[in-house]
Amino acid sequence: MTLRTLPAVLLIFHAASALAATTVTPGTDRTKQVLRGAIVQADGSVLDGEVVIENDTITCAAANCPDPPGASIFAITDAYIFPGFIDAHNHVAYNVLPKWTPPRLYSNRGQCQASTGYAAFKAPYAKLKDELNLFCEMVRYGEIAALMSGITTVQGT
Repeated sequence: MTLRTLPAVLLIFHAASALAATTVTPGTDRTKQVLRGAIVQADGSVLDGEVVIENDTITCAAANCPDPPGASIFAITDAYIFPGFIDAHNHVAYNVLPKWTPPRLYSNRGQCQASTGYAAFKAPYAKLKDELNLFCEMVRYGEIAALMSGITTVQGT
């Protein structure tokens, strides 16, 4: 399986409270890395395999991948490797709110933003951000929620 992701980012989740054990064999080409260990695949299954990163692209995630010449090798135990997902557009601080279900179909975003229902839905956001000065905490919550779902890069905020 070949995955192309720009930029290629990985999240290593510790299986226990102790830190994961990692053995590193330095390579000669800083643009190439191979991570070996337990890879969590998109369907939730775990594969004992490798993730190969060349420049900013995941070029292989499989049981056996060809190692690029000069790659640094990271052997990871007692942890899981998640090939990173990218959220191309998000307003992370809004993730403290539940999902909004519009009462009707709108033809453009200006219509929903001007509705009284949307204003009522968004009121807690304004209070948390403006009155209680919790914007940084709201963003932190949204980032942690993203990481928990495998997102390691977010464009926004």
